[in-house]
Amino acid sequence: GATGMCAVDDIVGINEIAKEYNIWLNIDAAYAGVVSMLPEMRPLTAQLNLADSMFINGSKWMNCLFNSSLLFFRDRAAVAASLNATGVYLDNKQTSSGAVVDLKDYQLGLGRPFRSLKLFTTFQSFGIDGLRGTLRRHISLAGYLIKCLQFRSTEFSASNGTSAVPFIFPIEPIFGLVCAAFNPACYPRHKYADFLKFVDLVNATDKIYIVHTVLTPPVGDAAAAEQGDLFLVRFSLSHATLDFADMDRIVNIVFEQLAEFNKIEC
Repeated sequence: GATGMCAVDDIVGINEIAKEYNIWLNIDAAYAGVVSMLPEMRPLTAQLNLADSMFINGSKWMNCLFNSSLLFFRDRAAVAASLNATGVYLDNKQTSSGAVVDLKDYQLGLGRPFRSLKLFTTFQSFGIDGLRGTLRRHISLAGYLIKCLQFRSTEFSASNGTSAVPFIFPIEPIFGLVCAAFNPACYPRHKYADFLKFVDLVNATDKIYIVHTVLTPPVGDAAAAEQGDLFLVRFSLSHATLDFADMDRIVNIVFEQLAEFNKIEC
């Protein structure tokens, strides 16, 4: 569930095992690693320093265009040895002397897509303060969105004469991702394929687009096992211009389509 719900793994514990067995520890921080830019989030991200390498995807939550990933690594020599492109025609005294960082050894197959230009223009456009401001706003919007969804869930159940709310929220957002699970008490007979119809209804509006995941009960949790898998819809807040009015529109669309879904499935 790390990707599906943006859970943070026990990196300290994993690192102890990696050290014991001399395993290279790479952290996939594709989405949330970017919050390391925020001083107030560094107590949470400090464990990233234990990694041998780490990926951050610039197009997920960093306002960059698609296909711009950042690789951070501790041992430059190990990475260069893995990606080194050799050949007599590439020999030069600067590289041989170690006087320069030969960038051909830090990318795949002598490619020249110039991906770094995307990062350069983003930083030039937003600046560090602009990037930090966007992240902070998205985190704030996530807190606002989950409260609105909770309120409307209660309101929706009351208007339909039932005490069971349609959505429950198994995790509190700490980044810009909000997850809402269909409440098994409200939808006891529904299966995975049924809930996919709701996702299709929302996406067919062409106003917002959501994706889904499934939360499987932890091993040994009898109460959760009895409840079964939870079908979650995910709201990833990442566009640079999102504001509180957008959150209100999201909530309205969700409950408009939930009413349509209930007509079909209930």
